[in-house]
Amino acid sequence: MGRILCQDHGPSGIAFVCPHVRAAVLIGAEPPQRARYEIDIDGDVVLAVLACPQCAIDHQLPATGTMAWEDYDRAGAPGTAVCAACLASCLDRP
Repeated sequence: MGRILCQDHGPSGIAFVCPHVRAAVLIGAEPPQRARYEIDIDGDVVLAVLACPQCAIDHQLPATGTMAWEDYDRAGAPGTAVCAACLASCLDRP
């Protein structure tokens, strides 16, 4: 698992998200509605990505679910790293 240097949490685990979810996390807001995609490489789910509906439409992703890495990569779908602790705190808001 990769690490990111977060200004609030120091060295932290990473989460992969679309640019719209990332923008919300960076300001500490609740992310937009999102779908979770599990990326499968050679039979092992190795990566989870959260994407908003607009990114899913733009990249023709299914509603949610497991995708082969090749399909995800071919779609040109976004995935950028954010601090996993920051994402968790945004998702835990009432």
